[in-house]
Amino acid sequence: MKRTTIVYDSLWATKWLVEEASSLVEMADRLEAAVIELRRMAATGKIEMNGVVDNGMVALTTEDAQVATDFGFSEIKYDEEDEEEENAEMLEGGDQER
Repeated sequence: MKRTTIVYDSLWATKWLVEEASSLVEMADRLEAAVIELRRMAATGKIEMNGVVDNGMVALTTEDAQVATDFGFSEIKYDEEDEEEENAEMLEGGDQER
């Protein structure tokens, strides 16, 4: 039997924080706002960093729907075989061959 796992993900981009700034003050303000947002995410204890995807892009994931909503993450559904049922089917198939 297939089981659906729901995970939420987001890409965090840093390169636009400084590219679009027109002054040092604006760059500092953008970076400070990003730090505040990242600290809010970290404070939930429910968001994981899953590595750098591209230059200046980091993949973030959570399994918590409310946290995902709070931070604008996208829902991804994975269909997985139930491991216990899959093992049982393999054992049953093995018994029939004897």
